[in-house]
Amino acid sequence: YVAFDDCNLTRFTGVVTNVSPDVCYLALWRVTPADNSSAALTITVLKEVSITGAGNLKTRTFDVDMTAEVNNTLSRGDIIVPVVRNIDTSASMFFNSTLSMSYNK
Repeated sequence: YVAFDDCNLTRFTGVVTNVSPDVCYLALWRVTPADNSSAALTITVLKEVSITGAGNLKTRTFDVDMTAEVNNTLSRGDIIVPVVRNIDTSASMFFNSTLSMSYNK
């Protein structure tokens, strides 16, 4: 997602499935690119949550209130990257998420 205007993140929700009892980690990263710059981009971790799997046929849900997070503001042009990682033995994992935000205007 690329922010088209200044805004605040309000909720990060979704579903994930993975093998029990493996733990997967979901995160939101923010990157702020600079126009006409070759400088390395800095990644800011906005939020990370962990979910213990219940099996690939059992959906686990998550709902994170982002309003109280320190890093919940986006500026125009910021890039948000949802990240999922599993460091256990699951051969497959499924993930879908929604990001809600409120605009300052």
